[in-house]
Amino acid sequence: MSDIRTVLIVEDDDDLQQLLQFTFESNGFDVVVRNDGAEALEYLETADSLPDVIILDLLMPDVGGLDFLRRRSDFDRLAPIPTVMLSGVDDEERLAEAYELGVDDYVTKPFSPSELITRVTHMD
Repeated sequence: MSDIRTVLIVEDDDDLQQLLQFTFESNGFDVVVRNDGAEALEYLETADSLPDVIILDLLMPDVGGLDFLRRRSDFDRLAPIPTVMLSGVDDEERLAEAYELGVDDYVTKPFSPSELITRVTHMD
């Protein structure tokens, strides 16, 4: 297993939040959950310790996934955190933009929770 121990889940859907939290906690991860990109950025700006990976929804109210990635670039200490984007949208342009903005992996909903765990644990 990789050195990833703490996961920040940024997801506005309550059911998916709970599924992701349960999945990661059941696999030994510490989990922090935020409802949108604005809440996640506020948390990251003030947190004493940063998460090892961010699971980020693409479409959320207020600050969505792409806006989060744009704003994250303002904070040097956030740049090295690997980020996996989750999306129900299989849009080539958004996918390309997400990678240009620094996302490390892109998973299309619906997805297998065990596959997501595998992807996260194999990130370098």
